[in-house]
Amino acid sequence: MTDHCHGCGVCCNHVETPPFYGPNDPSFARLPQHLKDEIDAYLKSPLYLGKDIPCIWLDRGTGRCKNHEHRPDVCADFEVGDEPCREMRKKVGLTLKGLPVVEAEEAGEA
Repeated sequence: MTDHCHGCGVCCNHVETPPFYGPNDPSFARLPQHLKDEIDAYLKSPLYLGKDIPCIWLDRGTGRCKNHEHRPDVCADFEVGDEPCREMRKKVGLTLKGLPVVEAEEAGEA
């Protein structure tokens, strides 16, 4: 089992904006104002689609959150390697080690 999500980001590929539970969410309340403003501006912009696309905080080069220390509680509670993580990775053809499923099976690492 992996102990990191470097290069993955699968769990963030469908949320578009950080998944806070509204302005009363304790993790939203703790955000620095500039990050609240960033989310608010994005939600009001023509870029906001309300669709199943990657989170605006996902660094697509690293697969990591750009604001990891300020991520929502739901993201912080998501555990690398748990069942939802494994299911999401399997849907896109990745193993826990980040290898494509076919390569991992050939290497005996699936």
